[in-house]
Amino acid sequence: MRETFVSVRRVEGGQNSKYRIGMRCGMRRLALACLVPVGMWFSVVAAQTAQWSPVSAVEIVVSTGVGGAQDRLARVMQGIIQNELTPVPVVVVNKPGGAGMIAGAYLNRSPSDGHSLLITSAVILANHIMGRSKFTYTDMTPVAQLFNEYPVLAVRSESPIKSPSDLLARLKESPDSVSIGLTTFGSVHHLSLTKAAKAAGINPRDLKIVVFKSGGEALTATMGGHVDATISSLSNFISPLEAGTIRALVISAPQRMPGVVANVPTWRDLGVDSVFSNFRIVFGPRGLSASQVAYWEQVLSKMVSLSAWTKEEQNNYWASAYLNSAQARQALVSEYASQKIILTDLGMAKQ
Repeated sequence: MRETFVSVRRVEGGQNSKYRIGMRCGMRRLALACLVPVGMWFSVVAAQTAQWSPVSAVEIVVSTGVGGAQDRLARVMQGIIQNELTPVPVVVVNKPGGAGMIAGAYLNRSPSDGHSLLITSAVILANHIMGRSKFTYTDMTPVAQLFNEYPVLAVRSESPIKSPSDLLARLKESPDSVSIGLTTFGSVHHLSLTKAAKAAGINPRDLKIVVFKSGGEALTATMGGHVDATISSLSNFISPLEAGTIRALVISAPQRMPGVVANVPTWRDLGVDSVFSNFRIVFGPRGLSASQVAYWEQVLSKMVSLSAWTKEEQNNYWASAYLNSAQARQALVSEYASQKIILTDLGMAKQ
């Protein structure tokens, strides 16, 4: 094209020809000049996309009331994140009720908004499988799994059930001979007990389950001898274990835990192949971009490495089990299938 213009100029000569060629050359220079700011604009947009960060307050949404385990976790995260990891305020928003649906709807009120996060646990899967909630993990964006928390089965200190072997022997001989207190049918703790019972050759539907309004009530009833045992997360038993008012018989962890339960066997130690975790996981609203997910992955992976966090892990017996977004999504798929099998065995699955 350039050679053609030059050839025309030489043949025609004259001012008009020069003017025409000059205009074309001018347009060419103008187009090239325009490409520079356009390219710069695309570069800026790409940089902004790759480096997303919050520009206003971040909300950590909790599906339980103030003072519960998830609320306490949210406030630990709040302190660490806003003090050390982000330039914006972080607030905790409690949205209890509806088996997690209220919190989920609140989170998704602004899809693709990276300024809201939700903390939840393994119960989000069971609630959906049992039909208690239409809301599940596929309705949100998994950001990261933080840790595992393992259920513990305990008895009062003066209980006639003296050992884990004694417990198993009684359950195998007569599953309803041991009354076990917990908070909800289909809860994480109920699922943990059900999985262990089945692995031990005990029909989980034959277990004598007594439901209480709270874990505290179940613990009080156990210490008072109104039920034989109770099962809950280890963090809920630390004080009575240290005080010697209860004895932990078995823990649903893959290996023994340190500290106050260092001598407590796992189900596997008893020859029962059962592990169950009440994991804690962080979600964002549906539709988060890759850059938004990457930002929160970076923040949360840094958070779990800080001394302030590891101190909380040790104090609460949280088992470190960080997973990034892709790993957490894969784990959720597997865990959903596993919980569905357990709930089907109980006759409680509706999905």
